[in-house]
Amino acid sequence: MVQDGRFNVEISPDGMLARGTFVPAVGEGHALTPEDVDYELRAAGVIQGINPDAILKALEVCNNQHKVVRDMLLARGMPSRPAIPEVLVFHPKIQALDPVFLPPEKYQYLKKDEGGNWVYPPNAAELGIPVPEKAGFHAAASEQEKVDFRESHGLFIIHEGQLLAARRNAVDGIAGQTVRGEYVPFKTLESSAMGIGQNVELRDDKAWSTKNGRFAWSAHNFWVEEVLELEQINYKTGNIHFPGSLMLKSGIKDGFKIWVGGNIDAAGVVDAYEIYCGGNMTATGGSIGRGKGLIRSRGGLTTRFAEHCDIEA
Repeated sequence: MVQDGRFNVEISPDGMLARGTFVPAVGEGHALTPEDVDYELRAAGVIQGINPDAILKALEVCNNQHKVVRDMLLARGMPSRPAIPEVLVFHPKIQALDPVFLPPEKYQYLKKDEGGNWVYPPNAAELGIPVPEKAGFHAAASEQEKVDFRESHGLFIIHEGQLLAARRNAVDGIAGQTVRGEYVPFKTLESSAMGIGQNVELRDDKAWSTKNGRFAWSAHNFWVEEVLELEQINYKTGNIHFPGSLMLKSGIKDGFKIWVGGNIDAAGVVDAYEIYCGGNMTATGGSIGRGKGLIRSRGGLTTRFAEHCDIEA
């Protein structure tokens, strides 16, 4: 049986890849030559991104070793590069708080489901996209590790003079080309365009905090809050270490450590385990220490009653 060598080319649906299959000659048939491959590629319209080294390597295996070479990548198109608008690029810890802080090149991979929840791609880690921990979720610990869930809370504390974000200039888009030389238009990525709010200053194209406090944001702005307002201190909030003032609609559950640089104003009962206040403290509902509590206030202390706790004020 005599049969000449054969070559077939297949182009991906998006036109960005061309793969070839090389079949060796049989008997006295003519072996494939680079000219044969070049002819078939051009007949299929492949003119962009051809890899000559890959062709020669496939021909060597096909002709010298008499093996069929399948799906060899022979040509690759040039993908388009999207246009990126001028944006503020936030600190990685801030990016992990909410998808609105992601730069456009990462934000483009996220979608929302029917319930309005963000859907992260399976390869988020490879893309450098931080996935926020869901409420109530904590990393598993080994049997030897002890996790103090009182330390597990989502407050992001900001200090005066801290760099929050830096402005990045716009990037022009570049059109691409398929392996057939067809034009591929570029797209323009969307930006959340976050604005600057209270206690944040834009200086030298960088956003700086002008006060100590808690990082806060809405759909369109971000700012620093000097006063932390919470319902109460419990396992949902964890221990508190805050440079500003603390306002509680209720009180403080037992077993939590509180360090506040400003004032503390609690409307409910305070279970005093370990409380340090840099200003004045008010416990409208009273203070209970259960025999081991400590309240230390640099200013004054106003409380309905105090029970079984050491107080320094």
